[in-house]
Amino acid sequence: MSFPHGSGVDELDAIKADLALVDTWLAEPILLFVASGEWQEPVPDVERAFQQIRRAITSATTTYPTMRIHLDEYSRYLLNLEKVYLAIHHHLRIS
Repeated sequence: MSFPHGSGVDELDAIKADLALVDTWLAEPILLFVASGEWQEPVPDVERAFQQIRRAITSATTTYPTMRIHLDEYSRYLLNLEKVYLAIHHHLRIS
């Protein structure tokens, strides 16, 4: 999945920026895990960031109903980040 497009609306682009930040927090540990099986937990609280972004998307959906296509893209991207993160954690628990 490619990274979502910008919307031209500052509040929505701030959500996109938060997605980009979380993406960077996860990229290095995920690539290391895929390459070596080693997992280094990202320093920031990624799960908390997921929740904050989800709340921001929900709030923006009410404020900017005409921007639903962008918000749906952000939501799908966030969900994919969460799925990868949780899949790795699930793998580590059962290994």
